[in-house]
Amino acid sequence: CSHHFFVFFFSFFFFVLVLALPTSTKTMDTYKPRVVGGDINDYVQQAVVVVGEVVETRGSTELVLKCADDQNLVVRFDDEFGNVTKYVEVTGQVNDDETMTGWTSTNFGDNFDLSLYGEALKRMRKHINIFRE
Repeated sequence: CSHHFFVFFFSFFFFVLVLALPTSTKTMDTYKPRVVGGDINDYVQQAVVVVGEVVETRGSTELVLKCADDQNLVVRFDDEFGNVTKYVEVTGQVNDDETMTGWTSTNFGDNFDLSLYGEALKRMRKHINIFRE
């Protein structure tokens, strides 16, 4: 039982640490909220960070991500995004049509725990002032 607690605590601590790290984007000096698909309408024309599972690639400039809340989000890049793993982090801007223009993407590998990430996001939002710059 204590082993499971240790694994959960370590995993949660890791996700909180990842969430607190600054992201590299076109506007690196500004805070960018980490969002899920259901939040997109609240951030139109704003820079955000999304982590999701790649459920579809459309050519070499468009991804469909399943976010931690199980909602899909279409991300379009101006340039080709190259090879992507099963899970990616995308930084970009939310568009009026509930899609996102991706600026950068970071591969998170094929074994990322998206549901644990979603739980970490929920807890982070309860204490958002700790994570804002």
